[in-house]
Amino acid sequence: MLRLVGYVPLWLLVALALVLHDHTPGISLRDSGRRGLLVFGCPALAGIAANILKLVLRRERPYVTDGVHVFRSWFDQPFSTAQLGLPSGETAVAFAAGAVLARLFPEARILWYVLAAGCGLTRVANGAHFMSDVVLAAFVGYAVAVAAWRRSPLDRTPEGRALTGRTAAPDRP
Repeated sequence: MLRLVGYVPLWLLVALALVLHDHTPGISLRDSGRRGLLVFGCPALAGIAANILKLVLRRERPYVTDGVHVFRSWFDQPFSTAQLGLPSGETAVAFAAGAVLARLFPEARILWYVLAAGCGLTRVANGAHFMSDVVLAAFVGYAVAVAAWRRSPLDRTPEGRALTGRTAAPDRP
């Protein structure tokens, strides 16, 4: 179950549920879909960022190298992320979703982060990733979510500022 938290299609379904929940007749889908867009977009962007970092960092998974940290040559499959593990894509997705949901539903903040951490720990427990893969991925997912939140219209509304504890609108053009 915890591994599913790192599965992007799950967040597409959750986003769809939020859009359907938020939509009211007479309000544009654009306005009612903002929370859903964040809930799907952040995990998707975090997954993309993790895969780009895999191509750059090129560390292989522990089960491929018998637990030894091995970095793949730039000339060996330069555009393939197969068997590369740094950072963990599932964990990046899980932490991006957790960070956005923690801002949208702060009362359940601990739950979202526990689910995300559980996803990362299951990846380490089954030997698919080193702990450092998961830690970097958590940072990537969180950073993507915070950056997206700050650029979203929700951060500029009184409700959005109340969720993050900010009292004044940021100075932006």
